[in-house]
Amino acid sequence: MGIGLEGRSGENVEVQGDGRMDVRAKSIDELALVSREKGLAFTWSNETYDPDAADTILGVQNTSATLDLYITDIWISCDTATVVEVHIPTAEPTMAGTAVTGRNLNTTSNEVAPATAKGDETGNTQGDVIGQFRVAAAGDSVHVKLPVILGQNKMIGVDVVTASTAASVTIVGFFA
Repeated sequence: MGIGLEGRSGENVEVQGDGRMDVRAKSIDELALVSREKGLAFTWSNETYDPDAADTILGVQNTSATLDLYITDIWISCDTATVVEVHIPTAEPTMAGTAVTGRNLNTTSNEVAPATAKGDETGNTQGDVIGQFRVAAAGDSVHVKLPVILGQNKMIGVDVVTASTAASVTIVGFFA
């Protein structure tokens, strides 16, 4: 005969005499959890534009004094085969370019991203390249899973090496 355990919600579970217990796990990734629980998950997408070689297509800077920005995903597309460089400037940039609004992934939340984002960002000097990815052919897209944590005033930028006529970037992350 097993031992009964009662959880905080009042439900009972039976532990077998040999210490085994039947359980079912439910999994949710952290981005979805933060989106649901706190309303602090966001996406930043630039409008497709015509970049010069070595342009920063999109830069996102964490401006929160209390929360880190966890970057989870980056999507890049380009109409030219190119190398894409994801980088973290070593000096705090003065963000410049076209304003990009962070879109909350929880449509029931009124939270606003504590970040500055710019398309065609020109205020940074490329610092530490943390990833290089190849867009193999015109019209291809690249999905990058590159977990990066940005503290206050740290920025992540996405550059294309080759000039093109249409490039776009989406950066996804959450604050915690």
